[in-house]
Amino acid sequence: MINTDIQYCRGAGCLLRDSCKRAKDEKVDGEVWFADEPFRIINGKFNCDLYWGKSQTSIFDQLNDTTNGETGADKQTDGGESRT
Repeated sequence: MINTDIQYCRGAGCLLRDSCKRAKDEKVDGEVWFADEPFRIINGKFNCDLYWGKSQTSIFDQLNDTTNGETGADKQTDGGESRT
């Protein structure tokens, strides 16, 4: 099964690659990948706002539990219109 809930990254040159859930070596058809590595060196310091470690996975799991695994189109409503 292809996971489309996360955007992947090659992690080339990334200091956090070994612990990041986004970092993968090989692409599987249908997966979403970053065109460029998302990390940057800012003022000589490594920065990646899109790092996905253990705490991010925990948050993602909690959100899935809250929505019963329904995402995207599954959660769409009729736009708030009431039916009588």
